[in-house]
Amino acid sequence: MRFTAYDIHERIEHKIKRINSGDKEKLLKALRKYPKKIIEDKSYAPIYIHEDEDYILGTLAQSYYTILTKFDPSTKDTKDEVVLDDNEINDKTYFYLSCAESRIYIQGKRYPAALSKKVTVERIRSILEECLNCNLIFVPAKIDYTIEEIDEIFKSSFVKSISFRNLNGLIIPEGTSLHNPRKELDEALVESYNVYSAPTLSSMDLKAQSGEQLSKNPFAKIGMVLSKYNRQKDVFKNMEIIEDGQTTEIKSGGNEHKVIYVPKKDLDDSYETYD
Repeated sequence: MRFTAYDIHERIEHKIKRINSGDKEKLLKALRKYPKKIIEDKSYAPIYIHEDEDYILGTLAQSYYTILTKFDPSTKDTKDEVVLDDNEINDKTYFYLSCAESRIYIQGKRYPAALSKKVTVERIRSILEECLNCNLIFVPAKIDYTIEEIDEIFKSSFVKSISFRNLNGLIIPEGTSLHNPRKELDEALVESYNVYSAPTLSSMDLKAQSGEQLSKNPFAKIGMVLSKYNRQKDVFKNMEIIEDGQTTEIKSGGNEHKVIYVPKKDLDDSYETYD
């Protein structure tokens, strides 16, 4: 799941400063009690607000209207459709607030025509502004990844391409696992790479065929192993993954999005609401 990060600043007269999130429990309580806002015929509210260590997590539910249909139950032999009476539904956007960083992460996604990223971000900003009782500004932030975080994204994502640099003379450690389930091939590939490729290879650019991906490809795994064991050499350059139906580039620094693997159970839980 992709998230866009914003540093939270407070505007005081003609100056802005990084906000101090203050009492997390107070903010948590304010978000949980925040009422449903109704603007004309549309409504929105933060729901399923909870805490996890230093983070406050939640979901912004926004109503919008669309035409919903179903097959006409009164006919068995036709494909006639009827329009449902209730055509107001909720769209949900996940977010989490890092109190230590004074930074909020908002899910990057595709919205129905009646909504947009701009509207969603502004609604979340206004909600926090009311909860904190101050004038807030969201400043887009860049995301840096550790090589461990990049490796986790590599393992759990649909990887379309990946590139490595500065491979000159780098050796794969013995016992490295590169094949699953054909582990008997590992030793031969490690030896072959170390003898024939390490002395001659400088870079590696891999691109998957249409419909295929690279997270289990042995050569992509070799690049990731060498990146982790030689982090001071900046071996990993970038990769492209498919996340939330969109192509996302992952680099060591300066990323526009933070990619986080969210288990299905947590996604299901986020659809709960408070009374």
